[in-house]
Amino acid sequence: YPVAFSVSEQEYDDLLNAFASAVRILPEWCIVHKQDCYFEKGYEPSDQDSFLGQCNSRHFNGRKYLEHKGYLFLTFSNANEVKRSAAASSVFGSSVRTESNYEKISAYASIAEQFISLISNSGIVKVERLNDTDFKGTDSAIGIIQRYLMLGNSTGVMSDIALSGDKVGVENAKAASYIVSDLSQLPGEFRTCVKNENLSYQQSEILVSTGFPIGIGLECEHIVNQYILTVPQARFIKDIETRKRHMNSLGSISKENQVFAKEIEDFRETSAKESKTIVLSHLNVFVIGREETDFRRICNDTVAKFVRMNIEAVRNMADTPCLY
Repeated sequence: YPVAFSVSEQEYDDLLNAFASAVRILPEWCIVHKQDCYFEKGYEPSDQDSFLGQCNSRHFNGRKYLEHKGYLFLTFSNANEVKRSAAASSVFGSSVRTESNYEKISAYASIAEQFISLISNSGIVKVERLNDTDFKGTDSAIGIIQRYLMLGNSTGVMSDIALSGDKVGVENAKAASYIVSDLSQLPGEFRTCVKNENLSYQQSEILVSTGFPIGIGLECEHIVNQYILTVPQARFIKDIETRKRHMNSLGSISKENQVFAKEIEDFRETSAKESKTIVLSHLNVFVIGREETDFRRICNDTVAKFVRMNIEAVRNMADTPCLY
């Protein structure tokens, strides 16, 4: 990722366009999962020869900060797998079903490389391929999976996990989830970036991404998960056409149905006119607190950050363990 507060509006646009171009080459029923983890870490100074360098190291030594790591996962699936119940996931089974068609696997690998190449060519972000060691860890360092399951605890000690409808507990940490999965929760329009009022002044503007409030702007340990599912375009258009006719037939009952039918028609015309690729998307944010009072404050702060983005996020009170 680029250094915070150093990206211009044009670079934000270029990055978004590169990501959109990469999604367009993916086959149907492909899941793109972008995960940004913000976990607390103590500053560890490097060896410094100069007097000022040593003073700087002593000044910041041990201070807590949020370390940000971003991951991008591609899953090549199919209609049957996507529509399966979460309870039937291989996570809860003893074996993982794998694709045995090696030609298909090779084709998927080629598409994944093209996907990464399109994003990397923007020159704004760099992408590195993860290996088994990154996921499983080593004797001296824990892997991605364990750190995620332990909600950022990097001591290497595994703990029991307490699951309830509205939260997940690991040792003294609790995690709640907030979800955005419906169009009605979003504002009427989005920009790729906005002006940061606290850091900008009249002669110079400091720009941040629209998602800044729930990124480095959210001052607690948290995980941001963004999902994009590519769907068959013709089938999706056919489904919304059926829904539009259904809404029109119910127009005499409620004006809301007529409005909804008009919105569907506008969406269909706009997507066809501008050659847009239709996808399904979902976003959730896991916020982590170590103490009960801290946990309540963090939940309130998270809601405030979403309100600042004009997004009506909903706290998941039913199946947080499923999202976890």
